[in-house]
Amino acid sequence: TLPGFVTVLAFVGCFSVSLVSFCVPPFLHWVLLRQQQQFHLEQRHYYLQQQQQQQQQPPHSLEQESEHPHSEEKLLPPYRILPLAIDAIAIVFGLTTTAVTTLFTFRKLMNKE
Repeated sequence: TLPGFVTVLAFVGCFSVSLVSFCVPPFLHWVLLRQQQQFHLEQRHYYLQQQQQQQQQPPHSLEQESEHPHSEEKLLPPYRILPLAIDAIAIVFGLTTTAVTTLFTFRKLMNKE
């Protein structure tokens, strides 16, 4: 026999809603953190290149010597592991809820036949 529309809809919903609700947001956050980290590394690399070039060229006036460059801490914030750990926990929770709810719905689907 064919399963009912409600049962099939519940099966698809259990699978997709848990993934979209619990797994996609932390995954996108990981992607954004990775892009931000790459941006800061590129910015730091550019800043260090500029410093090396300025050290190689003699200063033209005393005013240029007294200028303070931006501090390195402002350009490259310290890497923090806590956001990644929270995202990992959310992804594991989302995959677990997806597996459990899909399994329960699949059992219910098989029992109706």
